[in-house]
Amino acid sequence: MLSKDKLLNEYEVKIAKMQLNDIPKLHELSLSVRWPHRDADWAELLKLGEGFVIHDLIGRLVSSMMWFSYDENFASVGMGISSPRLQALGAGRWLAEHVQNQIGNRNVLLVATRDSLPLCLSLDFKVIQNVYHHNGYVKHLPSTSRCSEEIQVLDHDEIKQLDNAAMGFSRDEIISQLLANSQGRLIRHNGEITGFALCRKFGRGYVIGPIIAKSQEQAIELVSPILNNLKDEFVRIDTYLDSGVFKDFIKSTGLNLHETATKMARGNLPIPKSDIHTIGLASQALG
Repeated sequence: MLSKDKLLNEYEVKIAKMQLNDIPKLHELSLSVRWPHRDADWAELLKLGEGFVIHDLIGRLVSSMMWFSYDENFASVGMGISSPRLQALGAGRWLAEHVQNQIGNRNVLLVATRDSLPLCLSLDFKVIQNVYHHNGYVKHLPSTSRCSEEIQVLDHDEIKQLDNAAMGFSRDEIISQLLANSQGRLIRHNGEITGFALCRKFGRGYVIGPIIAKSQEQAIELVSPILNNLKDEFVRIDTYLDSGVFKDFIKSTGLNLHETATKMARGNLPIPKSDIHTIGLASQALG
């Protein structure tokens, strides 16, 4: 059994399961590393996953990490935050051991920041590809596509099926929660949904994702009407694309590259079941 108390050099700390009443301190913790998550964003993540936090002796919350179950074979890890000093003393590794104990034998995906990359490599995660975080204020409105339509409640089941095919595993509960908190667009071909994009409030403004599409051109058709409703709003999109017409498109609207992260995996990679692609992530924690 893993210990819930630890001495990190001169710091005596205690680990505990993440709770809703931790949210104000989690918000302060994320602000300390310049992450934009609001209280509401933390609350949404706690509905979707589980996590652990580290407290020091005077009750300060000094580290966090969460995990999200997709199905019996796959899970993701995210929201790992520690001060550089505590990270060097082993706080991140200690949290990761507790999270892994909960995950069990599932294959694990994550997106590592530059600071967390060395820890992830030491935990036997392998580099898969880059993740490009774009954000900015929408200044230049794109021409509106007439190919897409608003998502309706009756579309939810088919959207979840399409997401499962694109991801290579089921994350129905996560997509259901995102659909409940989002507006979105879809494209049909011969009566079947072939792509969709969701948009919800997040951080300083909005995040668009996931974006599931057959091509970059289709992704533009999905995202254009969403951006047209967000003039002068702050918008974030995370994408695996390093170039192409979709990257050029979002940059033309004012969403510039903010930073690059690294998608990593331990165990087997999921195998998408169709020619549908994940163009934009729901978030770096959720994939």
